[in-house]
Order: sequence, then C-alpha cells, then structure tokens
Amino acid sequence: MSTPTHWFYYEGNRGVGPVDETEIRGLLQSGAIAADTLVWRDGLEDWTQAQDTELLLGAEPARPSVPIAPHDPDQAFEEIVSGLPRIAANIVHLPAASRTIALQATERSYYELALDWGYPELRAKRWATLVMVALQRAIEDQTPRV
Repeated sequence: MSTPTHWFYYEGNRGVGPVDETEIRGLLQSGAIAADTLVWRDGLEDWTQAQDTELLLGAEPARPSVPIAPHDPDQAFEEIVSGLPRIAANIVHLPAASRTIALQATERSYYELALDWGYPELRAKRWATLVMVALQRAIEDQTPRV
C-alpha cells in the first residue's frame, strides 16, 4: 500500500498544508489556486509552480493567473457561472473539512479576480458573493438526496 502524497501550496505570504493530492488537484481544477501557484511535496528540491509538477503535466494549458478585465461584465459573469457545475462536482466529493476550505479559497479567488479586473473592493466582494450563491446552488443540485 502506498503512502498518500501530502502537498503544500504557497498563498499570500505563507505555505498552506498539508493537503492530500486529491484536494490540491481539486483546488487547481476549481481555480481556487492557479497553475503558477508555488507548490511543494516531499521529494521536490524547492517550491515549484504547479504547472511544472505531475499535478498539471499533460493537463489542458493553464490560464494565466492575472486575468484581463472583461469588456462585458455580464457576459463574463455568465461564462463563470456556466463553469460552476464542474467546480461543484469537485467540491461535492471533498470531505466536509476540505469542502469548507475549498469554498473559502474559491470565494477568495473570485474576489481577487474582480479586483484584478479593476472593480472597487465593495463591488468585488458583492460580485464574488453572487458567484458563490450560484456555486452553492450548483452544489445543492449535485448533492445526493438522502
């Protein structure tokens, strides 16, 4: 039986982790962390961009972590909302404690996206909240009924 790989990722001014490989892949797939986020696991010499590790090798090309401001904010919102079912599918399968962390990281990433687009802080918070409401609905739609 193999030992699970524990990963750390760099966020803000500190390393976060350990998280298991499934969780860090989910964070990458959901966009909660970017392909150029620095990651580390036992066996790596130093912090390395996720896109240069087995986490993303062979995956579809990584989006840049600094997005371009949308010309049509409504269209940008619709495009983001259209991808939420895929993010929800990943979050639904996470353990409860990891789900909370993933949701917080996802909300923070949408807030930072809006800031990168040049939205003022209050508007960025409102925008991220709207996206998270839509994500919560997508999660509810995908949660098995008991």
